[in-house]
Amino acid sequence: MALASVGITEIPVLPKLRVGLYSTGSELLASRNNQPATGRVEDANGPYIAATLADNGVDVEFLGILDDDVETMMHTLKFNLEKNDCDLIISTGAVSTGRFDLVPSALQRLGAHIVFHKIGIRPGHPVMFATIPNISTGRSDEIPFFGLPGNPVASAACLRFLAMHYLKCLQSQLPETPLAARMSCPHDAKTARQSAHPWKSETFPRRKLLDTHP
Repeated sequence: MALASVGITEIPVLPKLRVGLYSTGSELLASRNNQPATGRVEDANGPYIAATLADNGVDVEFLGILDDDVETMMHTLKFNLEKNDCDLIISTGAVSTGRFDLVPSALQRLGAHIVFHKIGIRPGHPVMFATIPNISTGRSDEIPFFGLPGNPVASAACLRFLAMHYLKCLQSQLPETPLAARMSCPHDAKTARQSAHPWKSETFPRRKLLDTHP
């Protein structure tokens, strides 16, 4: 309304960011897929991440579930890299140190540069960030990749505190202003510190926020 009132009919804007999303794990039951349900569990992280990104103005394409095989995982990633023009790729699961945590190996086979893998937060310790050489036509820059943990709470925390901040930077948005709060300490302060910080890491504890304003 304000722009129209002074005769401005066109303004430059940034295009919506495009994010490709994967879940990992052969045990996952993908939605809208005629898979046998026996022995499988519903994919919770994929729908949550897709809905959260969409609520923040991002175009999201769910690219499917990556099976627990490094060759299959690598070829699936390569196939979608060739045909999709994503600004960011996010996966959830398979980034820790278990037998089927194969995302880091698949990325290395694609020539990716691992910027970081495992950081001092809990939940979310195994999270990783990498850049993958772009193999699609018409684009020469690298594609950023966030590998979020498979644990739903850890995945949501890393999405909120890492991936969303990265997307804000890509959209030229200002960083969030931290909310300052004072937390009460339990009576046994020493035991609380030891249990909350086993790795001397940043922990996201549950706390009750009290409104102290008059």
